[in-house]
Amino acid sequence: QPGTYYVTVRATAVEPASTSDLRLTIYVQQTIHSITVTIRGLPADVLTKVYADKTQIGEARGEQTLTLMISSKTATLSVTKDPPSNDPLSQYLCDDSIRNTTESGVRTTDFTFQYKTRYAAKFTTNVAADITLTLKMWVGQTDTTVTFNSAQGHTTRFYPEGTKLRFAIGPDYVPNSRDVNYKFKAWRDSRGQTLEKNNEGFFEVVLDRPTVLKANYDRYVVVYARTDPTEVPIITEVITTFMTTTPGKMNCM
Repeated sequence: QPGTYYVTVRATAVEPASTSDLRLTIYVQQTIHSITVTIRGLPADVLTKVYADKTQIGEARGEQTLTLMISSKTATLSVTKDPPSNDPLSQYLCDDSIRNTTESGVRTTDFTFQYKTRYAAKFTTNVAADITLTLKMWVGQTDTTVTFNSAQGHTTRFYPEGTKLRFAIGPDYVPNSRDVNYKFKAWRDSRGQTLEKNNEGFFEVVLDRPTVLKANYDRYVVVYARTDPTEVPIITEVITTFMTTTPGKMNCM
């Protein structure tokens, strides 16, 4: 970097033993020039940093255009490839995060870095934590099978925005778990909407936002009834007869 630097050189002689210091002054001069850096594809709450030869020279939050100064000796300009997101199910990735500052000997002054959005899906369930469920997923022709429980859930890897994810869960019926049986009822998303099966009998979502899906099971509880015959009440029916009379007639009730 441009500036004045001081260097001390120490020399030691063996015979006769002696040490001497020499102080050097180094002057570094460089020509600097202005560049424009434009960030695209980031939401307003995501921060990225700008580097000249791996030294930070600026930062941007969201989509923004910066005017920065770099040395004529700067070889590369770069941004954070995968900036931290406030949403664990969202990822913003810049495939072309490092650029040369000259092309064919011509200095570049305008840089645009485009981020692509990727999303993940998180699967949860309402069954007891000691029950393991099997989830099968398809992305295109690629299928993946994983197991999970309600305590850990399962989060997929990140996929490009617009990816179609198909899935199925099993078993449909979980018997005799601490006297509670579970029967699969429906998938619901984070907005409470119920998912419908497609023509192939699978559930599917399009990853155009952070996605949380919950497998809802109905609970069937085993009920035990116990009785003690000695405590069963005895019902005694008492019949009472009343006599009424009317002139010329007798009624019995």
